[in-house]
Amino acid sequence: MDSLIFPEDFKIKTVSEFCAETKSGSTPSRTNNEYWENGTISWVKSGEVHNNITLQTEEYITSLGLSESSTKLLPKDTVLMAMYGVTAGEVGYLAIEATTNQAICGMICRSKAEAAYLYFSLIQSQAAISRLSNGGAQDNLSKNFIDNIKIVVPPSEFIEKLNLAAIVEQMTLNTKEITLLEELQATVLAQLSSR
Repeated sequence: MDSLIFPEDFKIKTVSEFCAETKSGSTPSRTNNEYWENGTISWVKSGEVHNNITLQTEEYITSLGLSESSTKLLPKDTVLMAMYGVTAGEVGYLAIEATTNQAICGMICRSKAEAAYLYFSLIQSQAAISRLSNGGAQDNLSKNFIDNIKIVVPPSEFIEKLNLAAIVEQMTLNTKEITLLEELQATVLAQLSSR
């Protein structure tokens, strides 16, 4: 990437230079039911990160699980990257506040426009990220590896003009509609099968 030619005001930065902060999560102890039972705080697993918008999660933790573990509450508009397993290198976008397990790196940007830009940049770079990953039988990534991924960064005004945040917003609305339709379908099928 360093040898490519870009307009003078475009820069090459690492993810950690571009983001305000990057964090990985953790898993509250599964043996303590008080961390999980009746939880209301979204908890994202790496298997849920599929180049998608996250509006809900399969599991939730309690405020006690959050306060007594090293997992962190990530703000809405955080970009996620799965670090382990079959989804390693895949990207997600939080449309909600959520926590994550240790197999996810959360990238917090300074604005929604920058978060949307990073999301699409990382999706575009997935093949290269896969080739550069730690390799071996499992292509696991580390937070340090993700922090050092290089991206092309245009000036802030250019990022704003791209209006990628509007695309993410439309994707979020589409995801909500799909979820509602799936719930409606499940309800109708349940009613039909009970007749």
